[in-house]
Amino acid sequence: MQIWRDVDDVPADLGRTVVSIGNFDGVHLGHAHVLREARETAERLDVDTVVAVTFDPHPMAVLRPEHAPPTLTS
Repeated sequence: MQIWRDVDDVPADLGRTVVSIGNFDGVHLGHAHVLREARETAERLDVDTVVAVTFDPHPMAVLRPEHAPPTLTS
């Protein structure tokens, strides 16, 4: 696993990539399913790289903080 905190950190030669976008503050069964589907899609497309794009803080914490869900992990 690699963590990139800015788009400029992403290697320019990353190549074809399957991307999953969400709020992955912990990997529960639902998140595990999404990531497994991304991996299976990558295999079907003969793509080596799967990327999970997550948001920190949760978008609701910015847009409507009073309705933001609690985080699963720090």
